[in-house]
Amino acid sequence: MSLVNVLIIFATASISTAIALWYLNKTLVGTSESPRSDPSDEVSFLFKGEALQHASEAGLRIERFGGEGSEWAALRARLAQRFPSFPAEPTKNKNTVTISSQIDTDLAKLEIRQIDDATHVQIIDQKTLPLEAQHKIRSLEAEVMVTSFAGTTAPYPIWQIDKAGEVCWHNNAYGRLYQRIFEKDPSAVQPLFDIETKTSDPLQSRRISISSGIDEKQLWYDISCVESDVGTICHAIDINAVIDAEIAQRNFVQTLAKTFAHLSTGLAIFDRNGQLALFNPALVDLSKLPVEFLSTRPDLLSFFDRLRDNQVMPEPKNYHSWREELANVIKAATDGSYQENWSLGTGQTYRISGRPHPDGAIAFLIEDISAEVSLARGFRAELAIGQSMMNTFDIGMVVFSSI
Repeated sequence: MSLVNVLIIFATASISTAIALWYLNKTLVGTSESPRSDPSDEVSFLFKGEALQHASEAGLRIERFGGEGSEWAALRARLAQRFPSFPAEPTKNKNTVTISSQIDTDLAKLEIRQIDDATHVQIIDQKTLPLEAQHKIRSLEAEVMVTSFAGTTAPYPIWQIDKAGEVCWHNNAYGRLYQRIFEKDPSAVQPLFDIETKTSDPLQSRRISISSGIDEKQLWYDISCVESDVGTICHAIDINAVIDAEIAQRNFVQTLAKTFAHLSTGLAIFDRNGQLALFNPALVDLSKLPVEFLSTRPDLLSFFDRLRDNQVMPEPKNYHSWREELANVIKAATDGSYQENWSLGTGQTYRISGRPHPDGAIAFLIEDISAEVSLARGFRAELAIGQSMMNTFDIGMVVFSSI
């Protein structure tokens, strides 16, 4: 082999090697590039105290800042859903603090570290995840989007309170009501409702009223809270219509009570549960029952037992069958067919009648018909005397009416 051929072979091998190294180097550089090499994708913030000094473009896309309170508190409220251990104030720990996401499929971490007198906050995340993880995340994102839209557009106030007792999220209805009450934007440290979120019964609700700053009207809401690992979710349902209906009902009952107070007939109305709901002064006079006892809202059985004890109703011949007879009385009153005259040992006569009312209520009417009975008895006695006198006549006699 000539020297020229050796040189040609050597040159060709060198060129091939150089091309291969160049291509391999390009490939390695392309595949080993850091997923956070693009500065626009880096989520980082620099604080001095609780004031923001600098934020990356991606960071500003997460939180715009500019609201009430400190900028550190605003970032904490924004990231608390994903990183609930985000500290309430900048850490003074010289070591880097790493906080993991509370979501199992989320591999992101939050790093907080001191740089001289400043605090650097950075979210470290992966760009590429396994396909199954990506699917789960996309599914969760879709579910969160629907849930968030439903909560945000709900017609009644919903808000979340974090572990520190501050409002870290609220929907639009909460914001509108807050504006109406305080005439300013919602504040994290001044909740709309002053409530105790700790409760042993998650289904327990409480009624709370707040005064509107515009028209000073009392607004009533039914508040329920549910605790979770990331805080407490609270719901407020407008019950002003219910309160107005209850007030109207009380006023109506008071009007009825004033009307019934002038009646000479004793009135006792028992509700659907069989408890005394309404009575008038005439009932106290006729039944001889003390007002204190009637005010305790006794049930039907206790009411009639006390009547028997006061000898305001005939003494039953068989006490053992008394309850059964009483049950028949209540059943007859429910059907609207109960009416009876009670002849008392005092010589008085009461007419008792039972009438059914809507919604399962029962009304008992007690009338003193002693004068009417006495008059009827006297009239019958006079007729008997006249008849006896006519029977002594020897001549026949017949009497015709004027009609």
